Amino acid sequence: MCNIGYNEEQFVAKVNNISTTEAIKLLDKYSLADNWEYNKGLLWSDPKFLDAVKSLGLSEKLISELNLGLVKPENSNKRLLGIPVYYNNILVDIRKYNLLKYDGVPKCSSNENAESGWIIPYDMFLNSNEPCYLFEGEKDMMIAREYGINAYTMVSGAGATPNNSVIGSFKDKDIILCYDNDEAGQNGMVNLYKSIKDTAKSVKYIKIGDVVKEE
Repeated sequence: MCNIGYNEEQFVAKVNNISTTEAIKLLDKYSLADNWEYNKGLLWSDPKFLDAVKSLGLSEKLISELNLGLVKPENSNKRLLGIPVYYNNILVDIRKYNLLKYDGVPKCSSNENAESGWIIPYDMFLNSNEPCYLFEGEKDMMIAREYGINAYTMVSGAGATPNNSVIGSFKDKDIILCYDNDEAGQNGMVNLYKSIKDTAKSVKYIKIGDVVKEE
């Protein structure tokens, strides 16, 4: 027995290498009911939409591992791919990917007033002892994981940097950045490098422009 006890706030702070104050703020903000199992059920009960998800190159195993679901916006018949953003089993955001390419709908969006800089899938990132590849978007991350790459992404795309709740999880990790070959991607990669270089064990990047000449 270690004879060490923690309350909920202390435990979240210890596991994620953040202050107890930050942990208290986090738990207060996200103490809402998690009904994501319902959205997961919607996806698996909609064969056509499930086939569209699989057409990205994703297996049922990965769809299940990432807890993907189906989101139906209120007062709309549109169907969006839901990518839950969990932080130690706390649902902090839902990324909604416009898989069917509806006009006037963003390619990917977050919940209203959601914080940027979360990592997807965070719990896997937190417990990984292997080099972690950070990709610019959810789609790239999912496809990379299907190919066996230890891949992750950050909420809000190319311009995102880790928020205060996740920055501590970069400690002692080897990070490899793989962002898009355009101005936004390359600038975002530089900003991310600067934000984590003093925390992570090592940070490297892939010069994708050496392989892909198009943006």
